[in-house]
Amino acid sequence: MNRIFTVTLVRHGETLSNRDNIMQGQLDTQLSDLGQRQAQLLGLHLQDFKFTHMFTSDLTRAADTAKAIAQANRQSHCSLKTDKRLRERGFGWLEGKPLSEFREAMAKSKHSSHSFTPEGGETMEQVTARVISFLDDLFKLMAEPLMNNSECTAEDGFLAQVQNPVSSHASMITSVNVPLTIEVPNINLENSHEENPSNHHVIDLQPHHKNGHPASPPSQANSHSPARSSYSSDQDNANIDSASVLIVSHGLCLRELSRLLLDRFKGKLEGRNAQEVSRISPNTGVSRLIMSVSRSSSRVCAKCIECVVLNDTTHLEKSQHNLVSHAKFQGAL
Repeated sequence: MNRIFTVTLVRHGETLSNRDNIMQGQLDTQLSDLGQRQAQLLGLHLQDFKFTHMFTSDLTRAADTAKAIAQANRQSHCSLKTDKRLRERGFGWLEGKPLSEFREAMAKSKHSSHSFTPEGGETMEQVTARVISFLDDLFKLMAEPLMNNSECTAEDGFLAQVQNPVSSHASMITSVNVPLTIEVPNINLENSHEENPSNHHVIDLQPHHKNGHPASPPSQANSHSPARSSYSSDQDNANIDSASVLIVSHGLCLRELSRLLLDRFKGKLEGRNAQEVSRISPNTGVSRLIMSVSRSSSRVCAKCIECVVLNDTTHLEKSQHNLVSHAKFQGAL
């Protein structure tokens, strides 16, 4: 028995540091005016996608982008959760410095951009470890509705040990207060003191009219709802709802997420997807993957069964003015 779920990966909107080629890493920077507009257009682009789970980095540029998506969405009624494991790679003393200084320091070290680690920064192995930790918890969450499947093996994809509860990293997860408007205000991160079964602090994003009255349930006619398990021949899956997960993060972190999710993809990437697979996503670029998860008594198995799109920016290209960011360097900026 397996469960099908969709993962939508989104990079944050442009910041002034993006525009000026300044290394951001884990500095908490704001969206620029262009970045706010990009986030609004992305929200409109995704407004009819029904997300069952929404996660974002807690850094402001990502969380504000996620808030714009959540506020514009007409189909989703889940909460938005921030997770520190979705932060960008830390670049230590080079954060806030021009890209030129990063390149000079890297050249002196005689390391590649992958292996070069500034003092006080993170190695790529450390970034990969926290991304795997996040995926481990996500896959266990997706597998919760499933009965045990004793045939789950390493050949079925990414393995997660189910003995570790999903809330094992609850200290990394907090809430984001989301005003119910279409604007993109500055984020206000607060730790709620209310307890709930999962130890996650959340605030639901229920749609309201501006006068404060509840909105009528949106029409499902044009809803991009999570698809049923059409990929599985197992008839027992008919009563298991699929899920749709939104993840808003940063350039290098998203590249690691995509790489790990595609690592067990059995199909062949073609056309634009084949070109984009190793690239850093542009600001508000959208990637969408369809995953399958199964479980046994001791572990969860997940694999990618379809790569729908990678680093898509059509929502920016179709605007009156092309709003795609054209920074010289699309890395950890």
